Amino acid sequence: MKIPTLILLFNILSSLLSAQSHVIAIKTGFSWTNISSSLHEYEFQNNYIAGISYDYKVNKNLSLGCEFLYEERGGNLIFTFSHANGNPQEQYTIPYEFNYLSLPIKLSYTIGNVFFGFCSIGVCPAMLRNSIVTYPDGYLDHFVDPGNNSSNIFKIRFRRFFRNGLRIQIVRPVFN
Repeated sequence: MKIPTLILLFNILSSLLSAQSHVIAIKTGFSWTNISSSLHEYEFQNNYIAGISYDYKVNKNLSLGCEFLYEERGGNLIFTFSHANGNPQEQYTIPYEFNYLSLPIKLSYTIGNVFFGFCSIGVCPAMLRNSIVTYPDGYLDHFVDPGNNSSNIFKIRFRRFFRNGLRIQIVRPVFN
């Protein structure tokens, strides 16, 4: 009884999962963290993103998908301490590094065959893998009680996103 049930289940899944409807891709790219504040300057740095992507084509232009990504985020905070009269006293550069594992879930609309224009919306849960903030020597001397800021870091974050751009199909589909 178990073997026929497994064969029937395999046939149903095979008919639902046709190769033309599924796209699996390797994703890599760059990102730039942009933080603005009236209190300090922030230098962005080049960050990297890498992972895999899966899309199920609902029709010719519409698809549902998810990605599994490793993301580096960060930059340098330039903080200037001033005297009470407003004259700058000391300037510190504090590097920030954050590494996330994220799982974006998206709805996409594409136009094109080899060159694609796309537009995606979705939500993205992300788990903080590690965070490194390097304080330079003497920086913490300006605070009476610097405290422990690690309790203020969320381990899992949710964000919504909107993306648009261009893609190119480098490899032909195996089953066409």
